[in-house]
Amino acid sequence: MSNKIAVTFLAAGALLSAASLAHTQQLAEEMSCAQAVVHYEQNGSIYVMTKRKFAVPVTVGTPIGQADTVFCTGSGAQPRPQTVRTRDKRRCAIAVRC
Repeated sequence: MSNKIAVTFLAAGALLSAASLAHTQQLAEEMSCAQAVVHYEQNGSIYVMTKRKFAVPVTVGTPIGQADTVFCTGSGAQPRPQTVRTRDKRRCAIAVRC
């Protein structure tokens, strides 16, 4: 087998592996906002798609349900919502951080 063919098979395998990972992990884009909030609270991270179509886990802060426990230091500093895109909302707040 020539090197070009071997490289082609390796690249195809990598793409299939990435697609398989995206399929096995539920993506934020496939959930409702309410589902995404619960998922993040239970798992501490959530998968989102990059512009290049790779699924990556995101951990962005304290779950939104615990927002009242977050206190930021500094004059006037307040927790800011961290959002992901879901199927029903462009910006769904799943967490907060300072």
